[in-house]
Amino acid sequence: MSDLPEPVDHECLICFLYRMARDFDCDCTLRFLIHYRNTAAPRATALERKINLLGAYCDCEVLMNAVRPASAATARLLEDAADIVCHGVRRGCIQPCDQWLMRRGVQWGGGQFRRRSA
Repeated sequence: MSDLPEPVDHECLICFLYRMARDFDCDCTLRFLIHYRNTAAPRATALERKINLLGAYCDCEVLMNAVRPASAATARLLEDAADIVCHGVRRGCIQPCDQWLMRRGVQWGGGQFRRRSA
C-alpha cells in the first residue's frame, strides 16, 4: 500500500500533479504521475513515454514543459500558488481538464501513438 495521497474522484492528472507539487518536493522522478496512473488510469500504459516526448522527465517538469494554463484566470491562480479546483475528467482518462492545454507534439487519441512533425 502506498503512502502517497490518492487522486480525488474525477481529478485530472495535471490538477493532481499541481496539488502534489504544492505539498511535496520534487524528487526528480515521475512518482506522482505513476501513482496517478496506477490508481486512476491503469490502462494508460504509454503515459510515461508520452510525457517524456513532451519534454517532462519528472513530476515538476510535466507542469513546466508539457502543459500550460488554458485561461488567464488559471494563469493567475498559478502565479498566486492558489488552489485550483479541477473541472473533472472521466475515470481512466489521462487528458487534462479544460483548465489546461497540452503542449503540441504527441497524438493522444485514436488508439495510435506517434510523434507529430509540427
